[in-house]
Parts: sequence; C-alpha cells; structure tokens
Amino acid sequence: MRPVWVDSFFTMLIVSMIVLLVEARVGWSVVMFTIAVLMKPQGIIYGPV
Repeated sequence: MRPVWVDSFFTMLIVSMIVLLVEARVGWSVVMFTIAVLMKPQGIIYGPV
C-alpha cells in the first residue's frame, strides 16, 4: 500500500505544470511533467495538455 502523500504530491506536480504552461514557462513545465511521469506513469495522460 502506497502512502497517501504520493497522490497529493503527484497532483501538485500536475497542477504546477499547468500553471507554468499558462505563464509560458515551458521549460519548467516540462520538468514538472517529467517528474510526475517518472513518479506515476499515469501522468502521461496529461501530455497533450
């Protein structure tokens, strides 16, 4: 069983990725996306965003 904080940390990474995209900071957005995907492969569904 995984700790609960893993899902909340994953959500924080995805939300920060979207915020950085809105602010046109693509480099940092890619970093957040990469960390999220490495942490949970399900994060790849946010790739088209």
